[in-house]
Amino acid sequence: MLHLHDLRLWNMFAPSARDFYTIIEAGFSLPPEEYLKLLTNLTGALDGNKATAAKDIPVLVSGSIVEQMWIFDLLEAAGGQVVAETYSAAWSIRLDTSNPLEALAMESLQSYPMVSCVSMTRRKEMVLKACRDYHIDGVILHSNKSCLPITLGQMDIKRALQQELGVPSVVIEADHMDPANFSLSQFEDRAGSFMEMLLERKGGRT
Repeated sequence: MLHLHDLRLWNMFAPSARDFYTIIEAGFSLPPEEYLKLLTNLTGALDGNKATAAKDIPVLVSGSIVEQMWIFDLLEAAGGQVVAETYSAAWSIRLDTSNPLEALAMESLQSYPMVSCVSMTRRKEMVLKACRDYHIDGVILHSNKSCLPITLGQMDIKRALQQELGVPSVVIEADHMDPANFSLSQFEDRAGSFMEMLLERKGGRT
């Protein structure tokens, strides 16, 4: 899976974010032996691909877990490429051990923790590191209104992104637990406006 993620970052594999995370989620339901075989076949078929120039703006999604894949669809339709997120970003873990039990333990100790379970300082470090590692041009700070710890810290992260990296961000709230209070058109408008700003900003640099 780490290798598959690298191929995606190197533009040798260009699935939509929805398709990529569907591949990840399959690992939670398929038998491990079958899942590993499918991943091996997929990465083997992709290894011969040549890298292509990135066409979209690399963005990071941070905050509440994205439970609805259409959120990724909206961002990509507006010109973004969701290359990373900070709630299951185990991609930063590079284990070199032949001991399976040790590998499991180190994965648990070193993986990105749930952002609602760490200090504000740690949350900011996680987002800033991901921006540097993945050359992010913009950050979507996604907040589910039902998760108060996430909502409280988003503005602090937004300020840190601007002050330390000069990376623009936008806070977008949603309420998946109460669809009656959720406006799809508002989410779409805010995401679209943010991506349009990033596109203009990138065009101004080239």
